[in-house]
Amino acid sequence: MLDSVMYPSHDEINELLAGNGYVEGIDLSNLAFENLESDDEYGFERCVVRDVHIKGDALRGSEWRDCQFMNCVFTGCNLREAVFENCHFFNAETTETTVFRFCDLDSARFMSCDLSVGGLFGSYAYDVEFSECKMVGFQVEKANFSRDFGKMKRNLATFNACSLMDAVMREIDLSTCVIKDCDLSDADLSAAILISAELTDCNLYGVDFKDSDLSGSDLRGSSLDGFDLTAVKAYRGLQISAGQQHLLLTSIGIDVFAD
Repeated sequence: MLDSVMYPSHDEINELLAGNGYVEGIDLSNLAFENLESDDEYGFERCVVRDVHIKGDALRGSEWRDCQFMNCVFTGCNLREAVFENCHFFNAETTETTVFRFCDLDSARFMSCDLSVGGLFGSYAYDVEFSECKMVGFQVEKANFSRDFGKMKRNLATFNACSLMDAVMREIDLSTCVIKDCDLSDADLSAAILISAELTDCNLYGVDFKDSDLSGSDLRGSSLDGFDLTAVKAYRGLQISAGQQHLLLTSIGIDVFAD
């Protein structure tokens, strides 16, 4: 990909964007994203961004396809309703990663992206969706997945068919969020709030649920090998399937025998 990328100057990039706000196959590292016109709609395809603090309001609703970010930080950036498809935020050869700090990611979409070893810190992310993403070692800290609708508050985020091995989401409010068909093996969900969350068809082997609140959450179809119910803070209304009950009962010292 890098062999086919052009390396224009800041002014040349702005000239390319001045047309219809779309660019393809260029290095955007010289672009001052915060100076882009916020009224325009931007699209980026097969582009590269490296060693940049990406900020500003202009990228709301922007579309990114087959792009690569190397050692970047999205900071204070408005990414509401932005779409990232098949983008790489982690470089396996250099181990460089990209993180999001204090951003607005409400209704943003990440599809088939590699966000490994990256993180989401202090950001708003109501209705964010990660679908078929590689997120090994991904960290979520002080992120807000909620939105106030008058007197009512809703919490929503979706992780669908993602690789979340060794992810760290401790003390995060994931109430009513959807985590479906994901590999969460050895993830840290300690002290997380998972009230009425959907955790179905997931690999939960080795997940740290210490002091987490699983009240009303749905674990049906998920692997519960090694699950320690005694470490959980609360589990009233927890939903499991009949085939899973022996694993939970065993964890609290109850031997289960066939009829």
